[in-house]
Amino acid sequence: MSRPYVTVTSPNLLDSILKELHNRIQDFTALDGVCGITLNGGCSRGYADELSEIDLVLYLEAGQYELWNNGCSPISLGITKRGEYLYDIKISSLDEELQKPWDSVALWDLSYARILYDPSGQIAKLMRTKLAQRPERLQAEGPMFNCWWHFRLAGDIWLHRGDIVQGHAMMNKAATQLVEALFSANREYVPHAKWLIHLSRTLPWTPAGWETGLMQIMSTGDCSRESLITRQAAIEHYWSEVDAYIISQECPVTR
Repeated sequence: MSRPYVTVTSPNLLDSILKELHNRIQDFTALDGVCGITLNGGCSRGYADELSEIDLVLYLEAGQYELWNNGCSPISLGITKRGEYLYDIKISSLDEELQKPWDSVALWDLSYARILYDPSGQIAKLMRTKLAQRPERLQAEGPMFNCWWHFRLAGDIWLHRGDIVQGHAMMNKAATQLVEALFSANREYVPHAKWLIHLSRTLPWTPAGWETGLMQIMSTGDCSRESLITRQAAIEHYWSEVDAYIISQECPVTR
């Protein structure tokens, strides 16, 4: 099944990024204790521009991780410039990462990660282990309830009280929760907020007219009472579509 992908139409500089990595990767693999390296972030999802960072995760053996994490790293970590490129370098203990649970955003990022260095196959094993079970559709239950609470309960309250700006603030919350539920309905990991709306466009299943729907559920119009009512109705419509789809997949009618 296809994965959500980047559809940005501005120039893609990924080829020059990958060339940079090819030329510098030995700088990282030669460091003591590095047992794996992955490319993460937007570059791993196939897109980079002049505002992108090169997101790397350096997986370390336990002893070296302790040293690096306590300020004895041989290279600059976090946001740092190397040559003409901006990097975001993160370190992780391979042993710890295997043991601890990962949240949905971390799993989403890992699911797109590209292995750059894995001499003993440990990073491939980590990825297989963490991504062995795809999200379930019924994980949408929480976001769907939260969406309803914000668009219906809180929305009606602020329509009654006449604070339209506060009402739209509740719709903002509802719209975000609805899109998160849409990812779960597709059994996809929920992305970081930075990518949530953009990647929802290329999910395998979306409600009919989803591109128009996104405009409707995100629009504050002229911030009149009518704009809030219109936006609330749009969110309710797409909430019902997502709800019906989950029911059709989880509880199909047998004839």
